[in-house]
Amino acid sequence: MDNQTYLTPKEAARQLDISPSGLRRLSGVYCEIHGDLPRDPNTDARLWPEVAVERLKQARGLVEANRFSSIKEALEAIEKGIDLSTEIATPQAHTPADYEILEKKIDQLLELVTFQNKRINELDETVRQLNKKLELETLSIPQRPWWKFW
Repeated sequence: MDNQTYLTPKEAARQLDISPSGLRRLSGVYCEIHGDLPRDPNTDARLWPEVAVERLKQARGLVEANRFSSIKEALEAIEKGIDLSTEIATPQAHTPADYEILEKKIDQLLELVTFQNKRINELDETVRQLNKKLELETLSIPQRPWWKFW
């Protein structure tokens, strides 16, 4: 192997903030576009060059910014050298008006949940009353012995 720094799958997954199984899924897509990754001669695990991890980070950023619909498309664009220099849009800071709107929505949701809880309690009480009534009715019906069919 050359002078590049290689990461184990666990280290690469940690840097990408994904699980090792998620990295295994991405490795298929990555290898399809950029070629096979080297393997550790002792464990046969893939070794991830830092450049590969950086490509995956960049591809994930492009997908999260809705510039591409899949990691594969983003990796293909990176491989083709398409100009990706346009800044990835960062979320704008929220204004106090945004927080007021959010607070109103939360209040509405809390009202709805309170109403639904009250209604559920009413329905529970109705079911209890019906069960008691049904219990009383079944007790008041005279029961014939099982051997008397007529």
